[in-house]
Amino acid sequence: MVVFCAALASALATQPARAQVAATVSVDLRPLGPRAFRELKGSELERGLVVRLVRDGFAVVAWSSSAEVRLSFARTQRGVKLTASGPAGDAAREVVVRKEPIVELHFELAQKAVELVRSTLEARPATPPLSTEMPEKRETPASPAPPPAPTTAKPAPTPTPAKPAPAPRTSEPIVAVAPLPIAGPTVHVAESRPRPHAYRFVVGAALGSVLRSGGSDVFAQGELRVRVWRNVELIGSFGWTGADDNGVRSSEYQLLAGPGVSWRLFGDSFLSVGLLGGVLLHVADPSGAASTIRRADALIVAPVVFIWGFGPFALGLRLAVGVSERARDYSFIAGYPNWSRGPFRFEAGPFVGVKF
Repeated sequence: MVVFCAALASALATQPARAQVAATVSVDLRPLGPRAFRELKGSELERGLVVRLVRDGFAVVAWSSSAEVRLSFARTQRGVKLTASGPAGDAAREVVVRKEPIVELHFELAQKAVELVRSTLEARPATPPLSTEMPEKRETPASPAPPPAPTTAKPAPTPTPAKPAPAPRTSEPIVAVAPLPIAGPTVHVAESRPRPHAYRFVVGAALGSVLRSGGSDVFAQGELRVRVWRNVELIGSFGWTGADDNGVRSSEYQLLAGPGVSWRLFGDSFLSVGLLGGVLLHVADPSGAASTIRRADALIVAPVVFIWGFGPFALGLRLAVGVSERARDYSFIAGYPNWSRGPFRFEAGPFVGVKF
């Protein structure tokens, strides 16, 4: 048994080794684009591809190098398209992206990539397996006997040093793979800037004047803005208008609500446009009247507000146009009205608030 093992090791050691050059493959993820590269975790995908290709016997080189097979990835509507160009032609395959863990998607992409690379390579000579058969002992024909040499005294031969026994070889060759430079797509990452303080709720107040035919009066209003969906918001307001001239002291109270739309202009500035409707209650105490006059009318107002944000605070300008159901007239002097306010109105004033 010992003699058989020694003979087998000697035969394997003396058999000539034939090396096979690995096919070169380049991986290009640039067609994915920066957004898809981040969504698919391109760095992890690239590392997994390189490991799988090297494990399957391919040499991975940079995408800028001349490789036998060029493998590229591109994003499609359904998933990821793999394209391989090699000596045997071009081949493509699409992998549909579903709601699955990213690790499973990377595994499927690596499997499809290896299949495409093999299909685009020409037939390459395979490395012959190592033979384990004993070499046959060939008998050489007997050569004629040389003539007898004269008997002379010969010096003693110098002993030859014994050669070290060859190291035992394993059944599989050990291939040392040097680390290859991995060249991936250049992804430009934008500098992180502080995001403007977009609001969900705004509680604010406006103070100014309201101009109508017949005069202008002091106007104050408090309002609440709630963003409900993207740029759409709901606006609710409560306002007061006061007048005291020509012997008429009046107050108006308005309660309005309605939708609005806001747009971001630049930085943390917004423009809001709304359409509000509600009730206007007029309370007047004119001189000479027997009792206080109260009237309730419908009121429609279209406000336009420019908002500049300063962190959680908001400053701006409020403009609005509106119309009420009827005018206000009081006649006590020779049958002529000595105080009147028309139905159309224009409001203007500064706006301050807090954003949440």
